Amino acid sequence: MIRLYRDRRSDVIPGKYHSDGRTKSNAKLIDLKLRREKPREGFWKDSKPQLKVESYGKCAYCEAYTASVVYGDVEHYRPKSIYWWLAYCYDNYLFACAICNQQYKRAHFPVFGENWSMPKIHSDLGEDELADWAHSLTPDPLCEDALMQTFVRTSQSEGAGLINPYEVDPEPYFAWQAEPTLKEVSLVPRLDDERHRNAVASAEKYYGLNREELRRLRWKTYEQLDTFRQVLEAPLPEALLTQVKSQVGKMLHASAQFAGMSRYFVRDIWALDIPAADAEGCP
Repeated sequence: MIRLYRDRRSDVIPGKYHSDGRTKSNAKLIDLKLRREKPREGFWKDSKPQLKVESYGKCAYCEAYTASVVYGDVEHYRPKSIYWWLAYCYDNYLFACAICNQQYKRAHFPVFGENWSMPKIHSDLGEDELADWAHSLTPDPLCEDALMQTFVRTSQSEGAGLINPYEVDPEPYFAWQAEPTLKEVSLVPRLDDERHRNAVASAEKYYGLNREELRRLRWKTYEQLDTFRQVLEAPLPEALLTQVKSQVGKMLHASAQFAGMSRYFVRDIWALDIPAADAEGCP
C-alpha cells in the first residue's frame, strides 16, 4: 500500500459528485433514507475511471494490478451500510480489487476514537431544513471550505482502525519479510509497537494483505528486484549498471505493482541510492 492523491479538478470528477450536482444527489439519498430504501447501486460507478487512474490500475489496498488478481470495484472506505450518509460521498471512494473489498473488508470498520454522529434526518423536517441537510451532508470534493474541514476533523477524531491511503501514508507502518524457502513475501509491522502491530493486524484481517496468493505474487516482484540488486554489486560496465538502475527506478514508481514493498527493500534494507523513475520512465 502506498500514498494516493485525489485529483480535484472539475473536469475529472463527474458533476453529480460536486457542486450543485452533489447537493441534488444528496437530496435523492435523503429521500431514499426517509423511505427506508437503500442507496441506488451503481451511483458510484461513474467515479471508477478516475479512481482507477489515481491508483494506476492497482488495488488501493493490496497494490496488485486488478488485471492480475480480479476486477476492481469502487470501494466505500466507510461502509455505506453503516455510514449511509456517505454512500454518495466522493471522498469516501477508492479503487479496490474485489477480493480485498468483497471477501475481506465488506462492512467491517473498526474505530478507536469518537463515533461519527449519524445525521438526525426525519420526515418532520421542513423543506428548508432538508435542503440544508442536502447541502451539508457531504463535502464538495472541489472545495477546501468549512464542510471539508469538518469532514477531515471528524474523520481524524474517529480513529479509524484501517488505513485509508488517501488520508494516511501507509509506508511508515509497513515492512516486508521475504521467505525464500516458501517463495513468499509477507507484510509485517515496521516497528514493534502497538500502533504498528495494530495497523498490520487490521490490514491482514480486513484487507487480506497476507493472503497466500498475494504473498506468492509479491515474491515474483521481489525475486526480480533482488536479481537487479545482485547485478548492481557486480563489476559490470557502467552502461549496464545504469540500465539496471533505470529498471529498479521503474519498480519504485507509484505505477509499479507492489511499489511499497519494492521501496522498502531498496531503501530500507539494501540502502540503494536509486530514485523512483518519473512518470515518463514507467509503463
